[in-house]
Amino acid sequence: MTGADEPRNGGQDGTGPDPDRREISSPPPAEEGAASDRTRLSAAPVAPEAADDERTAFVAPGGAEDATRIAAPPSPAGPDASPAAAEARVPILSAGTVINNNYRIAGVLNAGGMGAVYHGVEIGTGDPVAIKAILPDLAADPRAGALFRSEARMLRQLADDAIVRYYNYVHDHALDRYFLVMEFIEGITLSDHMARSGPLPPAAAEALIRRLARALSRAHALGVIHRDLSPDNVMLPGGAVAEARLIDFGIARSARLSEDEAPGTFAGKLKYVAPEQLGHFGGHVGPETDIYGLALLVGAALSGRALPMGNSIEEAAERRQRVPDLSGVSPGLRPLLSHMLEPDPAARPASMDEVLRLIEHPHLLPPRYGGPSVAVPGGLTLPPGLGRPGAARAAGSGRGAGPASDLVPDPGPEPPRDRAALRLIGGLALVFLALLGAAGWYGWTTGLIGPGKPPEGGIEARLPPRQEAGRAGFLAAWQSGPCSYLTRVETGPRAGVVERYGHRRGDAATDNATDNAALAEAYEAQFGSRPAVLDRPVAEAQCAVLDFARSLQARPGPLPVLSATPERVASGEEVLAAVAAPGPARLWVALVAPDGAVYDLTDRIGPDGNLRFGLSLPEGAPAAPQLLLAVAATRPLASAATAADGTPAARLLPALLEEIAGRGDGAGVALAHLELVPPGPEADE
Repeated sequence: MTGADEPRNGGQDGTGPDPDRREISSPPPAEEGAASDRTRLSAAPVAPEAADDERTAFVAPGGAEDATRIAAPPSPAGPDASPAAAEARVPILSAGTVINNNYRIAGVLNAGGMGAVYHGVEIGTGDPVAIKAILPDLAADPRAGALFRSEARMLRQLADDAIVRYYNYVHDHALDRYFLVMEFIEGITLSDHMARSGPLPPAAAEALIRRLARALSRAHALGVIHRDLSPDNVMLPGGAVAEARLIDFGIARSARLSEDEAPGTFAGKLKYVAPEQLGHFGGHVGPETDIYGLALLVGAALSGRALPMGNSIEEAAERRQRVPDLSGVSPGLRPLLSHMLEPDPAARPASMDEVLRLIEHPHLLPPRYGGPSVAVPGGLTLPPGLGRPGAARAAGSGRGAGPASDLVPDPGPEPPRDRAALRLIGGLALVFLALLGAAGWYGWTTGLIGPGKPPEGGIEARLPPRQEAGRAGFLAAWQSGPCSYLTRVETGPRAGVVERYGHRRGDAATDNATDNAALAEAYEAQFGSRPAVLDRPVAEAQCAVLDFARSLQARPGPLPVLSATPERVASGEEVLAAVAAPGPARLWVALVAPDGAVYDLTDRIGPDGNLRFGLSLPEGAPAAPQLLLAVAATRPLASAATAADGTPAARLLPALLEEIAGRGDGAGVALAHLELVPPGPEADE
């Protein structure tokens, strides 16, 4: 729909033929990417073909010739497309025709999938409107009539700045025709804008996909599927891409209706239809259909012409057996569009809301689409599969890329030893560890050891005193060796469980089992309940995190709560974390990779306290532990805020602890453990 003053059959100045439109009388076969096979109503001379434009368009004659010629290419749906049949199928109402005593037709605008669209005027107010008429042959079909009424009812509920507004649905008894009255938009279509100005800049294309995805999300929530997304059906009021509006829901329909309830129609222009619209994947049309169509629309906007998706049903079906070539599309949106253009609807984003989320957080895209990774100073790289919102993609990088050396190498098998000797050494070690744990407990209860006696002049001497009473103080004082941290789960299904973070060496599993038993016994003696103790193994480079957490344990300060699921995450999957802190405390959340590199996640925390991110392993890499660290403080932490992503924990966290100690107001820490495993059966164990 365009304004009445918009030159629909001329060039940019409206005085000559538009080179991007073609006369449709007996059109020759088009080459791939050539101009449209649309139905045209025009008395204009034949013009060169430049743009790929398949729309059905009605244009006022440019000459004095009264006879209007109509010709159409073969219809994908198979109906008779001869001029006579088309003329009978699209009877045009003359200017001045009054509809239902309320609206007067001023001229023809366009033809939708189920009827003509007219420029009209509301008689009572003089306001311009667009009037869509259902085709008489479809009106005679009770199923099509029910579809049209359902469309009108649902579309009137749609209220979005990016969707044309629908006003009224009327039946004119004198004409015995049904009409849908909608907003009249002064402007041009996106396809006309592309023909005049060329491809959209990447920023404009991203704004367009955001705007249209939000609008379609609302439509889908009402059960309405557009099914005909193309540059022809996007109006730009005043030529402004930022104000784009979706039009022509004429073949939009409830997802609850079956395909045979729109008889004799082909839902969508051939270059912009999804595989299921051609009968593939069961032929089911749903929100995923619009996701595919929106990707083709945006791909066309970015490249300045329709993507090469075939000029015939056979070619179209073949081209949709794989993700199309997007080499001509801006790299920034290429991964997302690739995901949206998966042939199988089940492999596409699940909803328009998911599309919006992937725009905001491209790091969540599955690795195979080549999402963003970010280079950081000092030759460090983000962990494979983790990117930051809004970050530019580094040249030649992609999700899943990155050196396997970022992960802690497998130490490999130890040299063979005498098994009897090993058993003897192991038994002595168990006895020693049990005695050591008991000695630690005795020393803590008698005051011989404990947090109250840090090395003189050490950093812990400048921290608020540790609160020795209580479970946190008990766990902080338990002597479990270097690179260890014990903490009690306070909330959730594992509330009361003691988590034991530590780096395993040698027979660590056996050692931990012995110490865990001693810990549980001492804990029960002190607090009256015997906890389960859960091992949380970490890489050696992550030990700085445990030292930092233990230094702040059981001291005054706001204590954050942190959780993450799943605890065992397959490469390429999404992690959902939740974090909270009491009152006005300021939060800092980071991921610490197996190599000890720290990556700030604070800017991903949503209003609900949730944050999402994806992780992936390089191909062939072994499972690797990941740590989430949350720090709550009364004031922002400058050391954390200014640290570059990839800074080693062994350098950043001591500086952060120094800052906290210097302020004297305390801080609290929470940890969450993730095990990143290769995709496949191992991930399900």
